[in-house]
Amino acid sequence: GGAAIATTAGGLPGELKATLVEPLLLPTEILSVSAAASASVHLPYVIQLTCSLPSDKQQLGGAELYVRGEQIIVAPTFEQVAGDLLTRTRPAAVQLTLPPGTLRPGHYQVALIAERASRSWPLEVK
Repeated sequence: GGAAIATTAGGLPGELKATLVEPLLLPTEILSVSAAASASVHLPYVIQLTCSLPSDKQQLGGAELYVRGEQIIVAPTFEQVAGDLLTRTRPAAVQLTLPPGTLRPGHYQVALIAERASRSWPLEVK
């Protein structure tokens, strides 16, 4: 069964934003998310998402993961496309995989962050 995904306000939480030396280049909006409601510490945890980009001059650069207490923040990050190249479409389909052992057992609230509209869901790690 998939997690119950909710839409939340965009942008990084103030506390986290204040600690970053360089601002993250985030997607404009998280359009859809598919993720499990529970995970095993021994298996990868996969998050599939579709997000919109502010321009066709950006591509996925990776993702940042921040864990504090029972809160997990996942921020897909994008980078500028070099030269005259352009991405094919502004909506980007992305799969993020957290390696086994990344999260400790417990109950978390996951936030997948974008500038305007983020997504959130509960996660139990066993």
